[in-house]
Amino acid sequence: IFKRPYRIEELFLFLCGRRHAVIPHLLQTHTESNAPEIKISADTHSASFAGNMIYFTQTEFKILSLLLSKRGTPVSRDELYSCVWKNREKNTNTLDVYIRYMRKKFSVFFDYDIIKTVRNVGYTLTDRVTWRF
Repeated sequence: IFKRPYRIEELFLFLCGRRHAVIPHLLQTHTESNAPEIKISADTHSASFAGNMIYFTQTEFKILSLLLSKRGTPVSRDELYSCVWKNREKNTNTLDVYIRYMRKKFSVFFDYDIIKTVRNVGYTLTDRVTWRF
């Protein structure tokens, strides 16, 4: 039935018939003064938040690393394509697919987008969380 490995939270949501819902006890809403902290591990290509792990593929981690290195400023689609996929055409929707995968992984724990789209420019990370390495 399943075409890719799922985390237990995703399976729970799928079995409950709520594919895009969020598990209430994992949902964290924070004020700006009490921003959640996400710890990034380059060794395991993962992020940890409140004892929960989010694992990324190599490509997803490259995108996240580039967005983290330019925090506060939008990263253009062209720059993301040239840094992550050196020989790929820039008119494909590959980047959109990977951004969607990453947003889905973060959406299990957050009720807002960690990766924000800057219209006609590119992508940036939200300032509602604190990143630690």
